[in-house]
Amino acid sequence: MRINGAQVASATLAGGDWVTFNAGMTIGARDGSSLFGDLMIYGLLYIDRPLAAAEYARAEQYMARLAGVTLA
Repeated sequence: MRINGAQVASATLAGGDWVTFNAGMTIGARDGSSLFGDLMIYGLLYIDRPLAAAEYARAEQYMARLAGVTLA
């Protein structure tokens, strides 16, 4: 996960089966409609594969342009 252009978290999955279920995805709160985070989400990209460094840069530039900010 990246915040303001800096990687703040990452994870590598161990092998094995994935447990999947049909449920909603909550962003900005825990447990659906409660326990909201103190944050402002200007945009979100969900990409289902690892990105190369150049792809990260393009995605960040795209989101910055949409939010009307300049990356440092």
